[in-house]
Amino acid sequence: MKVSKRALYMTGTLLIAGLLLFYGDAVSADNSSKKATEKEIQEAMEHYKRASQLDEEGKVDEAIVEYRISIKLNPDDPDVHFNLGLAYLKKKQYKEAITVYKKVVELSPRDAEAYKLLGIAYIQEGDKKEALRQWKNSLRIEPNQPDVKEFIKMNE
Repeated sequence: MKVSKRALYMTGTLLIAGLLLFYGDAVSADNSSKKATEKEIQEAMEHYKRASQLDEEGKVDEAIVEYRISIKLNPDDPDVHFNLGLAYLKKKQYKEAITVYKKVVELSPRDAEAYKLLGIAYIQEGDKKEALRQWKNSLRIEPNQPDVKEFIKMNE
C-alpha cells in the first residue's frame, strides 16, 4: 500500500493538533507556581528527548509540540525552554523565540547564550535597541564573545 506524502503530512498535522488540544498551550500557560512531581519530570524528559530527536531529523514543527508538552509537565527546566527557542528561531518565529528566551533568562539569569539568542530574535523583529541591550547583557556574563561584539559593532 503506497501512502502519499500529502497523506503523511496531513496525519502529522492532525497528530500535532491533537496533542495541542490534549495538552493545552504549554507556552502560554503559567505553570510556574506548580512544582513538577517526579513522574511529571520523568515524562517531561521523555518528551524532551523525543523533541531533540525530531529536531535533529529536521521535523521542527513536531519538535516544537514535544518541547511544549515537556514544558507543560515541567515548566522550570531552562534547557527545554532554550531548545524550544532554537526551534522557533529555525522557523523564523521570532516573537515566540523572544517569549521563550525571556523565560530562559528568568530561569537561568547567568546564561550568556540565551541573552545572545534573545538579541538575535529582537534584531530579526526590528528592535535594534533591545537587541543591543541583550547582547550587552550577554557580554557582561561572558566577555569573550567575538561574535556578540561584532553584532554590537554592526548595529550601534
